[in-house]
Amino acid sequence: MRESTHWRKHILRKIYYIFMILIGTVTILSIGGCSQKKTASEDHKIDFKIEDKVLGHTTKLNYIVTNSVSAIGDLLFLSLDDHSPSKMANKVVEFNRKTQKSKVLFTTTFERSSIQGLKANKDWVIWVDSDELGGQMNYYAMNMSTQEVESIKKNSTSETLSDTLELTDYRAVWVSHDEEKDATHIYMKDLKKKQTKKLFKLDEMNNASLSVHNNKLLFFNNDNGKQQAYIYNFTTESLKKIPLNHNLVSNGQLINDHQFVYEKSFTDTEGAINRSQLIFYDINTKQSKIIKNTDSGVGSFVVDDHNRFFVETDEPKKSGYTILQEMNGSIQKVGSLQKEGYFYLTFNHGLYLLNFQNAQRNNQKLTITSKLP
Repeated sequence: MRESTHWRKHILRKIYYIFMILIGTVTILSIGGCSQKKTASEDHKIDFKIEDKVLGHTTKLNYIVTNSVSAIGDLLFLSLDDHSPSKMANKVVEFNRKTQKSKVLFTTTFERSSIQGLKANKDWVIWVDSDELGGQMNYYAMNMSTQEVESIKKNSTSETLSDTLELTDYRAVWVSHDEEKDATHIYMKDLKKKQTKKLFKLDEMNNASLSVHNNKLLFFNNDNGKQQAYIYNFTTESLKKIPLNHNLVSNGQLINDHQFVYEKSFTDTEGAINRSQLIFYDINTKQSKIIKNTDSGVGSFVVDDHNRFFVETDEPKKSGYTILQEMNGSIQKVGSLQKEGYFYLTFNHGLYLLNFQNAQRNNQKLTITSKLP
Protein backbone atom coordinates (compact mmCIF):
# COMPACT_ATOMS: atom_id res chain seq x y z
CA MET A 1 0.00 0.00 0.00
CA ARG A 2 1.13 3.53 -0.71
CA GLU A 3 2.05 6.01 1.98
CA SER A 4 -1.06 7.47 3.58
CA THR A 5 -2.45 10.74 2.28
CA HIS A 6 -1.96 12.29 5.70
CA TRP A 7 1.79 11.71 5.40
CA ARG A 8 1.73 12.93 1.78
CA LYS A 9 -0.17 16.08 2.75
CA HIS A 10 2.32 16.71 5.56
CA ILE A 11 5.27 16.35 3.18
CA LEU A 12 3.61 18.53 0.53
CA ARG A 13 2.93 21.18 3.14
CA LYS A 14 6.62 21.20 4.09
CA ILE A 15 7.53 21.51 0.41
CA TYR A 16 5.11 24.42 0.16
CA TYR A 17 6.82 26.24 3.05
CA ILE A 18 10.25 25.61 1.56
CA PHE A 19 8.97 26.92 -1.77
CA MET A 20 7.65 30.06 -0.06
CA ILE A 21 11.02 30.58 1.58
CA LEU A 22 12.86 30.24 -1.74
CA ILE A 23 10.56 32.73 -3.44
CA GLY A 24 11.02 35.19 -0.59
CA THR A 25 14.81 34.78 -0.73
CA VAL A 26 14.93 35.31 -4.49
CA THR A 27 12.78 38.42 -4.11
CA ILE A 28 15.14 39.89 -1.50
CA LEU A 29 18.22 39.15 -3.58
CA SER A 30 16.74 40.57 -6.75
CA ILE A 31 15.86 43.81 -5.03
CA GLY A 32 18.96 44.45 -3.02
CA GLY A 33 21.64 41.92 -3.89
CA CYS A 34 23.36 39.38 -1.65
CA SER A 35 24.77 42.02 0.67
CA GLN A 36 21.31 43.11 1.80
CA LYS A 37 20.15 40.03 3.69
CA LYS A 38 17.52 40.55 6.34
CA THR A 39 18.90 40.77 9.84
CA ALA A 40 17.10 39.21 12.77
CA SER A 41 15.97 42.62 13.98
CA GLU A 42 14.60 43.51 10.55
CA ASP A 43 12.81 40.19 10.32
CA HIS A 44 11.25 40.91 13.71
CA LYS A 45 9.42 43.83 12.13
CA ILE A 46 7.28 41.35 10.21
CA ASP A 47 4.04 41.23 12.16
CA PHE A 48 1.45 38.50 12.16
CA LYS A 49 -2.09 39.77 12.66
CA ILE A 50 -4.72 37.91 14.66
CA GLU A 51 -8.09 39.22 13.51
CA ASP A 52 -10.70 38.17 16.06
CA LYS A 53 -14.12 38.76 14.53
CA VAL A 54 -15.85 37.24 17.56
CA LEU A 55 -14.34 39.63 20.14
CA GLY A 56 -13.93 42.48 17.64
CA HIS A 57 -10.23 43.33 17.78
CA THR A 58 -6.97 42.76 15.91
CA THR A 59 -3.62 41.96 17.55
CA LYS A 60 -0.10 41.87 16.11
CA LEU A 61 2.46 39.23 17.06
CA ASN A 62 6.17 39.43 16.25
CA TYR A 63 6.24 35.87 14.96
CA ILE A 64 5.47 33.94 11.83
CA VAL A 65 2.56 31.60 12.56
CA THR A 66 2.51 28.19 10.86
CA ASN A 67 -0.63 26.26 10.02
CA SER A 68 -0.67 24.33 13.31
CA VAL A 69 -3.24 26.22 15.36
CA SER A 70 -5.79 25.08 17.93
CA ALA A 71 -8.44 27.02 19.86
CA ILE A 72 -10.44 26.36 23.00
CA GLY A 73 -12.54 29.12 24.58
CA ASP A 74 -10.49 32.30 25.00
CA LEU A 75 -7.18 30.56 24.34
CA LEU A 76 -5.28 30.04 21.11
CA PHE A 77 -2.33 27.67 20.84
CA LEU A 78 0.02 28.31 17.93
CA SER A 79 3.22 26.79 16.56
CA LEU A 80 5.45 29.72 15.66
CA ASP A 81 8.59 30.51 13.69
CA ASP A 82 10.65 32.77 15.95
CA HIS A 83 13.77 33.23 13.77
CA SER A 84 13.87 29.49 13.26
CA PRO A 85 16.87 28.30 11.14
CA SER A 86 14.53 25.91 9.30
CA LYS A 87 11.95 28.69 8.69
CA MET A 88 9.40 26.37 10.31
CA ALA A 89 7.94 26.40 13.79
CA ASN A 90 10.32 26.29 16.75
CA LYS A 91 8.01 27.43 19.57
CA VAL A 92 4.56 26.78 21.00
CA VAL A 93 2.81 29.94 22.19
CA GLU A 94 -0.42 30.46 24.12
CA PHE A 95 -2.42 33.57 23.15
CA ASN A 96 -5.25 34.85 25.33
CA ARG A 97 -7.93 36.30 23.05
CA LYS A 98 -9.45 38.47 25.79
CA THR A 99 -6.30 40.00 27.26
CA GLN A 100 -4.42 39.83 23.89
CA LYS A 101 -1.36 38.61 25.81
CA SER A 102 0.89 35.79 24.67
CA LYS A 103 3.44 33.56 26.38
CA VAL A 104 5.87 30.90 25.20
CA LEU A 105 5.00 27.42 26.46
CA PHE A 106 7.69 25.37 24.73
CA THR A 107 10.85 25.76 22.66
CA THR A 108 11.98 23.00 20.31
CA THR A 109 14.69 20.53 21.24
CA PHE A 110 15.94 20.42 17.63
CA GLU A 111 18.37 22.81 15.96
CA ARG A 112 16.30 22.77 12.77
CA SER A 113 12.73 22.07 13.78
CA SER A 114 9.12 21.72 12.73
CA ILE A 115 6.55 21.82 15.54
CA GLN A 116 3.19 20.55 14.34
CA GLY A 117 0.02 18.69 15.29
CA LEU A 118 -1.28 21.06 17.97
CA LYS A 119 -4.52 19.83 19.57
CA ALA A 120 -6.25 21.32 22.60
CA ASN A 121 -9.26 20.67 24.81
CA LYS A 122 -10.31 22.18 28.13
CA ASP A 123 -7.77 20.14 30.09
CA TRP A 124 -4.83 19.34 27.80
CA VAL A 125 -2.72 20.58 24.90
CA ILE A 126 -0.58 18.19 22.83
CA TRP A 127 1.91 18.68 20.00
CA VAL A 128 4.66 17.02 17.95
CA ASP A 129 8.21 18.40 18.10
CA SER A 130 10.22 17.13 15.13
CA ASP A 131 13.26 17.92 13.05
CA GLU A 132 12.59 19.77 9.80
CA LEU A 133 12.38 16.56 7.76
CA GLY A 134 10.18 14.68 10.20
CA GLY A 135 12.74 11.92 10.69
CA GLN A 136 12.87 12.41 14.46
CA MET A 137 9.80 13.17 16.54
CA ASN A 138 8.94 13.70 20.20
CA TYR A 139 5.43 14.06 21.63
CA TYR A 140 4.50 16.51 24.39
CA ALA A 141 1.46 17.43 26.49
CA MET A 142 0.65 20.34 28.76
CA ASN A 143 -1.76 20.19 31.67
CA MET A 144 -3.96 23.29 31.37
CA SER A 145 -4.49 23.54 35.13
CA THR A 146 -0.87 23.22 36.24
CA GLN A 147 0.78 24.53 33.03
CA GLU A 148 3.21 21.61 33.39
CA VAL A 149 4.71 20.35 30.10
CA GLU A 150 5.56 16.67 30.02
CA SER A 151 6.97 14.24 27.49
CA ILE A 152 4.40 11.77 26.14
CA LYS A 153 6.79 9.80 23.96
CA LYS A 154 10.39 10.25 22.85
CA ASN A 155 11.64 8.89 19.55
CA SER A 156 14.20 6.09 19.76
CA THR A 157 16.55 4.89 17.06
CA SER A 158 14.66 1.59 16.75
CA GLU A 159 11.22 3.05 16.03
CA THR A 160 9.34 5.40 13.74
CA LEU A 161 6.60 7.62 15.14
CA SER A 162 3.70 8.93 13.08
CA ASP A 163 2.94 12.64 12.81
CA THR A 164 -0.70 11.89 13.68
CA LEU A 165 -0.93 12.57 17.41
CA GLU A 166 -4.58 12.75 18.46
CA LEU A 167 -6.29 13.97 21.63
CA THR A 168 -9.62 12.79 23.03
CA ASP A 169 -10.57 13.71 26.60
CA TYR A 170 -7.49 12.78 28.68
CA ARG A 171 -6.05 10.36 26.13
CA ALA A 172 -3.29 10.90 23.58
CA VAL A 173 -3.23 8.41 20.68
CA TRP A 174 -0.58 7.69 18.05
CA VAL A 175 1.01 5.05 15.81
CA SER A 176 4.52 3.65 16.24
CA HIS A 177 6.54 1.21 14.13
CA ASP A 178 9.19 -0.94 15.83
CA GLU A 179 12.01 -1.33 13.30
CA GLU A 180 13.65 -4.27 15.07
CA LYS A 181 10.45 -6.30 15.40
CA ASP A 182 8.94 -4.94 12.16
CA ALA A 183 5.67 -4.36 14.01
CA THR A 184 3.27 -1.40 13.93
CA HIS A 185 0.85 -0.59 16.77
CA ILE A 186 -1.62 2.04 17.89
CA TYR A 187 -0.77 3.36 21.35
CA MET A 188 -2.78 5.31 23.88
CA LYS A 189 -1.47 7.27 26.87
CA ASP A 190 -3.71 8.12 29.79
CA LEU A 191 -2.46 11.64 30.58
CA LYS A 192 -4.05 11.63 34.04
CA LYS A 193 -2.60 8.30 35.18
CA LYS A 194 0.53 8.71 33.03
CA GLN A 195 0.13 5.16 31.73
CA THR A 196 0.75 4.00 28.15
CA LYS A 197 -1.21 1.12 26.61
CA LYS A 198 -0.75 -0.77 23.34
CA LEU A 199 -4.18 -0.89 21.67
CA PHE A 200 -4.03 -2.57 18.25
CA LYS A 201 -1.55 -4.07 15.81
CA LEU A 202 -1.60 -2.64 12.28
CA ASP A 203 -0.37 -4.40 9.17
CA GLU A 204 1.92 -1.51 8.27
CA MET A 205 2.93 2.07 9.10
CA ASN A 206 1.08 3.33 6.02
CA ASN A 207 -2.11 2.90 8.03
CA ALA A 208 -1.13 5.68 10.42
CA SER A 209 -4.28 7.69 9.67
CA LEU A 210 -6.22 8.23 12.92
CA SER A 211 -9.28 10.28 13.82
CA VAL A 212 -11.00 10.79 17.19
CA HIS A 213 -14.43 12.12 18.14
CA ASN A 214 -16.28 11.90 21.48
CA ASN A 215 -14.02 9.19 22.90
CA LYS A 216 -14.13 7.12 19.71
CA LEU A 217 -11.20 6.26 17.45
CA LEU A 218 -11.36 5.64 13.69
CA PHE A 219 -8.55 3.75 11.99
CA PHE A 220 -7.95 1.48 8.98
CA ASN A 221 -6.30 -1.90 8.74
CA ASN A 222 -5.79 -4.78 6.34
CA ASP A 223 -8.06 -7.81 6.61
CA ASN A 224 -7.89 -10.62 4.04
CA GLY A 225 -6.04 -8.42 1.58
CA LYS A 226 -8.48 -5.49 1.74
CA GLN A 227 -8.60 -2.32 3.81
CA GLN A 228 -11.38 -2.10 6.39
CA ALA A 229 -12.45 0.64 8.81
CA TYR A 230 -12.58 0.16 12.58
CA ILE A 231 -14.11 2.28 15.33
CA TYR A 232 -12.91 1.77 18.88
CA ASN A 233 -14.94 3.07 21.84
CA PHE A 234 -12.57 4.12 24.64
CA THR A 235 -15.36 4.20 27.22
CA THR A 236 -16.73 0.69 26.60
CA GLU A 237 -13.45 -0.69 25.21
CA SER A 238 -15.40 -2.18 22.30
CA LEU A 239 -14.29 -2.45 18.65
CA LYS A 240 -16.58 -2.25 15.62
CA LYS A 241 -15.50 -3.34 12.14
CA ILE A 242 -16.92 -1.52 9.09
CA PRO A 243 -16.28 -3.49 5.87
CA LEU A 244 -14.97 -1.24 3.09
CA ASN A 245 -13.10 -3.84 1.02
CA HIS A 246 -10.89 -1.30 -0.75
CA ASN A 247 -7.22 -1.54 -1.66
CA LEU A 248 -6.03 1.99 -0.88
CA VAL A 249 -7.81 3.77 1.97
CA SER A 250 -6.52 6.59 4.18
CA ASN A 251 -7.17 10.03 5.62
CA GLY A 252 -10.31 9.15 7.58
CA GLN A 253 -12.19 11.62 9.72
CA LEU A 254 -15.05 10.94 12.11
CA ILE A 255 -18.00 13.31 11.74
CA ASN A 256 -20.15 11.96 14.56
CA ASP A 257 -20.95 8.61 16.20
CA HIS A 258 -22.14 6.96 12.97
CA GLN A 259 -20.66 8.86 10.02
CA PHE A 260 -17.15 9.44 8.68
CA VAL A 261 -15.31 10.46 5.52
CA TYR A 262 -12.20 8.90 4.00
CA GLU A 263 -10.02 8.94 0.91
CA LYS A 264 -10.02 6.07 -1.56
CA SER A 265 -7.22 5.97 -4.14
CA PHE A 266 -6.61 4.16 -7.42
CA THR A 267 -3.40 3.21 -9.22
CA ASP A 268 -2.31 2.89 -12.83
CA THR A 269 -0.68 -0.19 -14.36
CA GLU A 270 2.67 0.81 -12.84
CA GLY A 271 1.27 1.14 -9.33
CA ALA A 272 1.31 4.95 -9.15
CA ILE A 273 -1.67 6.83 -7.69
CA ASN A 274 -3.60 8.39 -10.58
CA ARG A 275 -7.03 9.09 -9.07
CA SER A 276 -8.61 9.70 -5.66
CA GLN A 277 -12.10 9.95 -4.23
CA LEU A 278 -13.36 11.53 -1.03
CA ILE A 279 -16.12 9.28 0.28
CA PHE A 280 -18.83 9.78 2.91
CA TYR A 281 -19.96 6.67 4.84
CA ASP A 282 -22.99 6.18 7.09
CA ILE A 283 -22.58 3.24 9.49
CA ASN A 284 -26.31 2.97 10.29
CA THR A 285 -27.47 2.75 6.68
CA LYS A 286 -24.24 1.14 5.39
CA GLN A 287 -24.40 3.59 2.50
CA SER A 288 -21.43 5.42 0.95
CA LYS A 289 -21.47 8.51 -1.26
CA ILE A 290 -18.70 10.08 -3.32
CA ILE A 291 -18.03 13.67 -2.29
CA LYS A 292 -15.16 14.47 -4.63
CA ASN A 293 -13.33 12.94 -7.60
CA THR A 294 -9.84 14.19 -8.43
CA ASP A 295 -6.75 13.27 -10.42
CA SER A 296 -4.62 14.28 -7.43
CA GLY A 297 -5.00 13.98 -3.67
CA VAL A 298 -8.28 15.22 -2.23
CA GLY A 299 -6.42 17.92 -0.31
CA SER A 300 -7.58 19.37 2.98
CA PHE A 301 -11.09 18.82 4.28
CA VAL A 302 -12.65 20.06 7.49
CA VAL A 303 -15.83 19.03 9.34
CA ASP A 304 -17.62 21.49 11.62
CA ASP A 305 -20.14 20.82 14.39
CA HIS A 306 -23.02 21.37 11.94
CA ASN A 307 -21.87 18.27 10.03
CA ARG A 308 -20.79 20.42 7.10
CA PHE A 309 -17.79 19.34 5.00
CA PHE A 310 -15.34 21.97 3.80
CA VAL A 311 -13.52 20.35 0.88
CA GLU A 312 -10.46 22.15 -0.50
CA THR A 313 -10.80 23.20 -4.14
CA ASP A 314 -8.13 22.09 -6.59
CA GLU A 315 -8.89 24.60 -9.34
CA PRO A 316 -5.87 26.52 -10.72
CA LYS A 317 -5.25 29.95 -9.20
CA LYS A 318 -8.10 29.52 -6.71
CA SER A 319 -7.86 29.10 -2.96
CA GLY A 320 -10.87 28.01 -1.03
CA TYR A 321 -13.28 25.32 0.03
CA THR A 322 -16.54 23.91 -1.27
CA ILE A 323 -19.10 23.52 1.52
CA LEU A 324 -21.15 20.31 1.41
CA GLN A 325 -23.74 18.74 3.70
CA GLU A 326 -25.78 15.56 3.81
CA MET A 327 -29.45 16.28 3.20
CA ASN A 328 -32.19 13.68 2.76
CA GLY A 329 -29.76 10.94 1.92
CA SER A 330 -27.68 12.91 -0.59
CA ILE A 331 -24.60 15.13 -0.41
CA GLN A 332 -25.47 18.66 -1.50
CA LYS A 333 -23.43 21.81 -2.02
CA VAL A 334 -24.58 24.46 0.44
CA GLY A 335 -21.99 27.15 -0.22
CA SER A 336 -18.35 27.99 -0.86
CA LEU A 337 -15.53 29.75 0.93
CA GLN A 338 -13.27 31.68 -1.45
CA LYS A 339 -10.61 34.17 -0.42
CA GLU A 340 -7.79 36.05 -2.11
CA GLY A 341 -4.45 34.39 -1.48
CA TYR A 342 -3.62 31.04 0.07
CA PHE A 343 -5.26 30.11 3.37
CA TYR A 344 -5.62 27.02 5.51
CA LEU A 345 -8.87 26.30 7.37
CA THR A 346 -9.30 24.54 10.70
CA PHE A 347 -12.27 24.21 13.05
CA ASN A 348 -11.96 23.91 16.84
CA HIS A 349 -14.66 23.98 19.50
CA GLY A 350 -17.07 26.26 17.63
CA LEU A 351 -14.42 28.50 16.04
CA TYR A 352 -13.28 28.66 12.40
CA LEU A 353 -9.60 29.56 12.01
CA LEU A 354 -8.48 30.91 8.62
CA ASN A 355 -4.70 31.09 8.41
CA PHE A 356 -3.60 33.33 5.50
CA GLN A 357 -0.02 32.90 4.25
CA ASN A 358 2.12 34.17 1.38
CA ALA A 359 5.55 33.63 -0.15
CA GLN A 360 7.08 36.84 1.23
CA ARG A 361 6.06 35.86 4.78
CA ASN A 362 4.62 39.32 5.40
CA ASN A 363 1.06 40.54 5.80
CA GLN A 364 0.10 37.14 7.15
CA LYS A 365 -3.06 36.86 9.17
CA LEU A 366 -5.11 34.48 11.27
CA THR A 367 -8.83 35.22 11.21
CA ILE A 368 -11.05 33.86 13.99
CA THR A 369 -14.79 33.68 13.44
CA SER A 370 -17.76 31.72 14.73
CA LYS A 371 -19.73 32.08 11.50
CA LEU A 372 -19.06 31.17 7.89
CA PRO A 373 -21.35 31.18 4.83
